[in-house]
Amino acid sequence: MAEIFKFIYVSIVFLFLFLGVTNVEASSRCKSDADCDCPPPFKPKCRFRSCTCSNLKVWKGPELSFI
Repeated sequence: MAEIFKFIYVSIVFLFLFLGVTNVEASSRCKSDADCDCPPPFKPKCRFRSCTCSNLKVWKGPELSFI
């Protein structure tokens, strides 16, 4: 009987520790691209008040050298 109470007590403690440590808003809030921080090869973008880092290059299409 005591082992059951001990198990329930330990389960509750670990549950509350897990819920207390979990960060719901892991992404940083921003208002402009300047508020975001990204490593050098990436470009910071503020989209929907959330920072994203991207290094996607815009495809400009083939060069038309005969025109």
